[in-house]
Amino acid sequence: MKTMVFVDYWNLQATLQKENGKHLGLSGQALRDHRFNVDWFNLGPILTNLASIHASPTPGTPLPLTYQETRIYTSSDPNGDGSYKHFALNTLGRRPGIRVSCQDRRPKRNPDCAHCFAEMDVCPHCTNAIKATQEKGVDTLLVTDMLCLGLDGTYEVALLVTQDSDMAPAAAHLGSKGIKVIQIGLRHFGAGLAQDCWANFDLFPLRSQILRA
Repeated sequence: MKTMVFVDYWNLQATLQKENGKHLGLSGQALRDHRFNVDWFNLGPILTNLASIHASPTPGTPLPLTYQETRIYTSSDPNGDGSYKHFALNTLGRRPGIRVSCQDRRPKRNPDCAHCFAEMDVCPHCTNAIKATQEKGVDTLLVTDMLCLGLDGTYEVALLVTQDSDMAPAAAHLGSKGIKVIQIGLRHFGAGLAQDCWANFDLFPLRSQILRA
């Protein structure tokens, strides 16, 4: 079965390194500084192999998945130094079998105090200015590509790497058309999405296999 991998970059990266840090007993600044270096260049084939085993409805009989391509959806701060966006588009995105979409993050309005309703523009703990940003268009682009490519027959099985339950309707629609969506999540996150997918499995106990050497 022709298989494509769809990855929500920051959803995977941020969740994985936080959960891995907590597993190691880290907290506070040590947890915030912790990094989990994903092998992005080989991620698609590795996940396809894992899915063939761990998403099979018949134990001992791997799914006949044939890897086609990895699509990675990410974002970067347009006011940053540009090194991450360059890596995403010009290093990772130019590897054979990998396509990367990188959107600019946009400013996000800071939260209001629940008592006085004033905007919280300074952190009450460290007193640094709060300058929040948010992704715009990343999830929409991922869902659009997954739907269009699936419905035109480009793939038969989608490996969806995210915990975002907003993608559940797309997974359910593809399923109704006979297209299998396998959600690859982390621990208990993404349970709402998993319910609308053909199969799912937890990547967390298998994370060492996607760790960059």
